Amino acid sequence: MKVFWLFLSNLLYTAFMAVTVSAFQLQPTFRSSKNIVFGAFVPGSSHTSWVLRFLDELASRGHNTTFVTLDGNLKFGAPYPRITTIPTGVKEVNEDFLNEVLSSHVSPLVLLPQLTKVLNPLWTPCYETLIDYMDTNKVDVLICDHISDACSDAAATKNVPMILTSTIASYPDATAAYINNNMAAMDDFSTVHQSIYVRLYDNFVAPFRILFALTPELKKMAQIKRDAGIINARHTDNPDAKAKNALKIVNTMFGLETPRPLGPLVELVGPLMSSEYSGLDEPFESYLSSHHRVAYVAFGQHARPLTADVKLILSALIQQHEKGHIDGIIWSSKTALPEIFPSQSPLATLVTEKGGLVDDIFVVKWSPQMGVLHHPSVVAFISHGGANSIAEALYTGKKLIFFPFFGDQIGNAMHLTRSGVSEHLNHLMDSAEVSELVERIILDKEGNYQRNIQRYQALVQIRSKAAPIQAANLVEEVAFASVGSKIPQREDVGQSLSFLKRYNLDIFGIALLVAASIVSLVVFGIYKLIFALYYRQQLQRKTKTL
Repeated sequence: MKVFWLFLSNLLYTAFMAVTVSAFQLQPTFRSSKNIVFGAFVPGSSHTSWVLRFLDELASRGHNTTFVTLDGNLKFGAPYPRITTIPTGVKEVNEDFLNEVLSSHVSPLVLLPQLTKVLNPLWTPCYETLIDYMDTNKVDVLICDHISDACSDAAATKNVPMILTSTIASYPDATAAYINNNMAAMDDFSTVHQSIYVRLYDNFVAPFRILFALTPELKKMAQIKRDAGIINARHTDNPDAKAKNALKIVNTMFGLETPRPLGPLVELVGPLMSSEYSGLDEPFESYLSSHHRVAYVAFGQHARPLTADVKLILSALIQQHEKGHIDGIIWSSKTALPEIFPSQSPLATLVTEKGGLVDDIFVVKWSPQMGVLHHPSVVAFISHGGANSIAEALYTGKKLIFFPFFGDQIGNAMHLTRSGVSEHLNHLMDSAEVSELVERIILDKEGNYQRNIQRYQALVQIRSKAAPIQAANLVEEVAFASVGSKIPQREDVGQSLSFLKRYNLDIFGIALLVAASIVSLVVFGIYKLIFALYYRQQLQRKTKTL
């Protein structure tokens, strides 16, 4: 009986404590309002939109967020009223010249000097706008697009913590011996499938050729910086030196990026998608409702297909239409004029009235891409291979065909083709090969492409859900846990070690010396033993002779 009453009393006591002792949840106490600035001084949404997404998350946490950019990029900040947008006063980039360069399938040897020539004049107004702002406002963190040199220079001048943003992890602390991280070798992200000749050229010939071609523009840029007060600027400066202590936030994931070990200052947070997308207007909705197997063609903001490119791709799609594999084509391009393309253009011979093909080609200068890809009537996406387009296609589970133009687009296309997600075309292929690859993707007879795409679709949707929060957390880490311009908790301790100690060459040297000494002693001992035996044998022979 005593046992029963003891049990009952313990039970009542536990119930009483559960009622009287209140539970509590942990709440962060570190947070105070910080001034966070993002500088992006190159045109295009891929450099800005995804960063603004997590900048808005930071604003929702009570931080002051500011977007400093070219006047042409102001539209990307419009959907985010909590972010203050400051124009640099640069109203125009030489887009005609830029488009001419980017539409001719140029090699890095030509592209990089020409791109530098376009961006050099932007440096002074962008740098001065940032410095003026930082003179009157205490900036706690400066976020810089990775090729916005004026932003990283401003961070160095003011000695504030810096974060670099990019869509590929092309940094010294994100490389490995088998990774191609230099702009001379972006047509293939790793050396796995490269011959020894290509590897030798990419590492010892191409970089020097590009540096030689870049030198005149680098000298001009160095003079511009000296005129602005950066008196130590030289054209030989290592561009990676300013990023040594910076956190790098990269809008990608392994699967899109080649897997390898990354340094503690590199974080893959992507794909980071927009919070909302434009829906379909009536012409798009009407077209997609009346067509059920549509191929969608778009090449982003900067790529400009040549007439030969259009002919190559359009010919293959027309064949698919004639075979009944697709019943419509959406062609979205800034250079396409709906009133003349293609029925009255130089490509008119490609288009016949057979099967109502003219009515089945829907030509627009711009399209709400995510809305188009999200529609069930779209079965394939012919893309240039830009980061945003890839993420949107994979999120919606659409089959991909790549026609890359420049930069990382070529490497993206190659990497995802080898991953079984897509096929890639190039402007040097003949029409028969292009048609065969397009048909292979559209029919997907064994379903292998779609299975791989569904696997990637899951990866993209899983990672994109938490991406803005993850990126915002990283910015707060820099804002609250940095010391000056450094982030001590993320510093690679190896940087403080001598070369010998960092790679254990000192102990390997000692071990090698000890091993060599032991081997030498053993060899010497064997030699002495053999010599002694030989001497004894000779002595015995002499004794017998006597």
